[in-house]
Amino acid sequence: MEWINEWEKINQSSTAKTKIDLAKIFSRNSISPIETLQRHLRINFYYGIAFFICYISIGIFFPHWSIITFVAVAASFTMYTVVTGYSLYKKLTNWQKEFGLIQELKKINEALEKWLKLTEKIALFVYPFAISGGFILGGTLSANMSFMELFDSNLKIYALILCIVILTPVSYFLTKYLNQKAFGAYINRIKQLINDVEAE
Repeated sequence: MEWINEWEKINQSSTAKTKIDLAKIFSRNSISPIETLQRHLRINFYYGIAFFICYISIGIFFPHWSIITFVAVAASFTMYTVVTGYSLYKKLTNWQKEFGLIQELKKINEALEKWLKLTEKIALFVYPFAISGGFILGGTLSANMSFMELFDSNLKIYALILCIVILTPVSYFLTKYLNQKAFGAYINRIKQLINDVEAE
């Protein structure tokens, strides 16, 4: 495949330490882990755009200041992860072959791991706002209450706090699981390739 030919060209121009027979690592029928990561980043990009549009739509159709505030926070950080994810996608697309295989693989692996940790930290910050916005939206729609009526008793305030305390860590660990599911295997493949190159 094309990616194997490209990497074989790199091997021919690299130092003796970075030379390796890529066909021994990946079979001819396999897919480059870089290509697979790009595909998952594209999927993540489209999902991010879809969520962003949903947030904006909620703010338009339910223009209460409290809902708009929470939705704006969630939408802003969602777009930030989309932009940073697209930046990483472009790095994978334009990786500099002249710098050598092992150096570039390390840079790709480091950039990807940093991005995943960033999305997890952002999610941990955003979820309380998203949960609060959902709680307020659900309360005002189902019970036809105003914002002040929704929080006119301590019980309702405690209910919101309980939702945040329970759902935030659940959502955070779900994010970590989905990141691992989508990218973990390919990060491990890149690390294995780096180890194989360094062992030569």
